[in-house]
Amino acid sequence: MRRLSLGAILALSMACTLLTAAPAWASHRPPVHCAQRDAHGLCVVQVGAPGHGGGGGSGGTGGSGGKQRCTDIDGKVIPCEVHGLGVWDASLNCYLELATPQPPKSDPIWAGHTTGAIYDCLTWPPRTTGNGWVWLADPPTGPDPRTLALQAEKTLQLPLPSGDRSPSPSETYHGHPYTYVNLWTWFWTDPASWKPRTATARAGGVSATVTVTPTALLFDPGDGSSSVSCAGPGRAWTSTDGNGAPAGGGCGYQYRSATSQPLTSTQSIRWAVTWRANDGETGTLPDLTTSRSGQLMVLQIESVVTR
Repeated sequence: MRRLSLGAILALSMACTLLTAAPAWASHRPPVHCAQRDAHGLCVVQVGAPGHGGGGGSGGTGGSGGKQRCTDIDGKVIPCEVHGLGVWDASLNCYLELATPQPPKSDPIWAGHTTGAIYDCLTWPPRTTGNGWVWLADPPTGPDPRTLALQAEKTLQLPLPSGDRSPSPSETYHGHPYTYVNLWTWFWTDPASWKPRTATARAGGVSATVTVTPTALLFDPGDGSSSVSCAGPGRAWTSTDGNGAPAGGGCGYQYRSATSQPLTSTQSIRWAVTWRANDGETGTLPDLTTSRSGQLMVLQIESVVTR
């Protein structure tokens, strides 16, 4: 006979509980084992640090090396977090997860509160008389949203700039792409690479969505000068642009000296990173860059004087 892991048993058991006992917002709610109730009979939990009272949090007891250890009402060790169920709260003997959607503020479950949030309280061991909703002034102790945002960021595969230039890299001189001294060398990236990307990571009832947005196209000419920055993706040079400075969203750089050897130029997209958790908390992460390099020669246009 196949053996099920504790995590699988938890998920299956709680799924059955939800199917047989999931209440509606306006229906009668089964009782919740609660350490403290307000004047309206509503369970009120003030979340504190784990193992330091506070009547909430994950309710774990201290373990070796400070590792969190959670136990159910019978003293059996259980996971402190279960994906899809939430974070364990020992004072309520249930897993707490943010209710989605949140009930309207007119629902009696809020008991007049305008802050905080309503959480599903899913008991363990599973039973049909211990599930319901509770109001919490603060989120239960669980995964750090910023950490989840960093995890989500790692799943993104950001595009490299396309590396387009004018004069075109396909035109070569002695086998190398080239441009000319004092000519505006245009650069741009494919518009498909210039779009925001998002990703979400979830754990223990907490989720964080990271958004990565392109903010600048950079060109390092490779001649020792500083990189130049363009606020957009740039655009392709056309014959109507002539030899003037880039305008209308164009990006460019002028080389001032000819070279005897190829230079390595680099295009980069700079990405701004922001995140938002499902409890409304927001933040930023360090910028990211994606880059593509290529070689080119800088040639001197020869002038012939005739009389």
